[in-house]
Amino acid sequence: MNTETIQLVEQASPYLTAALRAYGSAVLTRAEDAAVEATANVGRRVLQAVWRRRGDPGRAELEAAVEDAAEDPADVDAAAALRQQIKRALREDAELLRELAGLLPSISSGGVSVTMSGARSIAAAGSIGVAITGDYSRAAVARGRILSGASTNWLGPSGQRQQEGSAVDLLQDALLQSQHALGDAHPDTLRTRNNLATAYQAAGDVARAIPLLESTLALSEQILGDAHPDTLRTRNNLATAYQAAGDVARAIPLLESTLALSEQILGDAHPDTLTSRNNLATAYQAAGDVARAIPLLESTLALSEQILGDAHPDTLTSRNNLAYAYRTAGDVARAIPLLESTLALSEQILGDAHPDTLRTRNNLATAYQAAGDVARAIPLLESTLALSEQILGDAHPDTLRTRNNLATAYQAAGDVARAIPLLESTLALSEQILGDAHRDTVRTRHNLATLYELTGRIGVRGEDNSDGEESS
Repeated sequence: MNTETIQLVEQASPYLTAALRAYGSAVLTRAEDAAVEATANVGRRVLQAVWRRRGDPGRAELEAAVEDAAEDPADVDAAAALRQQIKRALREDAELLRELAGLLPSISSGGVSVTMSGARSIAAAGSIGVAITGDYSRAAVARGRILSGASTNWLGPSGQRQQEGSAVDLLQDALLQSQHALGDAHPDTLRTRNNLATAYQAAGDVARAIPLLESTLALSEQILGDAHPDTLRTRNNLATAYQAAGDVARAIPLLESTLALSEQILGDAHPDTLTSRNNLATAYQAAGDVARAIPLLESTLALSEQILGDAHPDTLTSRNNLAYAYRTAGDVARAIPLLESTLALSEQILGDAHPDTLRTRNNLATAYQAAGDVARAIPLLESTLALSEQILGDAHPDTLRTRNNLATAYQAAGDVARAIPLLESTLALSEQILGDAHRDTVRTRHNLATLYELTGRIGVRGEDNSDGEESS
């Protein structure tokens, strides 16, 4: 058995123990519970990934090992037997090893290294690569919270609504510890800076994410070099932050150069390269260039399914993004079934309350609306908005987009009495949080101006000639 497999399983142990404590012997079949500690949800995903890829005899053996370990998670022998089952599965399935490497730290020459990706916006769900190295337990816990999708709340300019014990809190502490122990220029400090910026962006706070990523990238290029994988990840993350801020003019050339380097250094099939391809495609789409976005997303999805597997979170992200591109291009006949199957997998693998699941639900609802089926769109958007407000907060950009989409669905159903106040409150928050010129603010303003015009309230707010398509 190779060293990578052994160390990966050992690193998974705390997550597995947490999952057994939280879910018991039902961990292999239970849907994800957002109220459960994030580390436990990562362990649940690992165990379910192993179980899904085993044949009937292997599943039975894994189920027996889980049941024994769940009876007493502190039983060293039972825990060792469970780890042995996972090691056996990894020996027999190279693709499973790659899938777990996307969920847990993998081995690199520089220490423990982690790459994580997931959708970070609804309109163009760009993946964010995260690398965490070094022996900082709080950083490891923060990584688990980011992976679970239940770690962050909206952070306003002054840090209002910050969730206690969030990934942001933990990473801020980890960065201070790393700077004190290792110095600003140590690679582990750079990675923690990158991760903190990613947590800011996941919480919707690009105003803090962008300058931190810019300074981190400058240091990384100086210390590690332009072609180092960590530098490439930071470049990718900065580009997606630019895109999240509505600045695709800066995002696209940065993503194009990052992808070229990633293909040259890491290879076409490396997960980080797939992430960069996905992000570049969604940036093209955000710029209105679906003709370039769709074929790039199609080829990325094919590679992701081949390399990571159908059920990997990054594959789900690629499926969601391709379906959204189809919808944007007016091809709802391809978008809807792809979104429906992606949502079913996402609910099963990530859980109902995961932000990526919420984005897919939102996109499916807007696809229903684009197909003229507001009867299915409205209840799906209403339930998605309720979850988004609960999990992400009222002022998170994803929540704002869902509010905008629900309002336009009300309008499509002829219910302007509910559409107008919802758009008014959404626009006020969007102007405050995203800024007047952000594309989501522009769309919401245009949608509201259109409704004012339809109801005879001309001149109440200035019109905008931007594309009024609902962000999704």
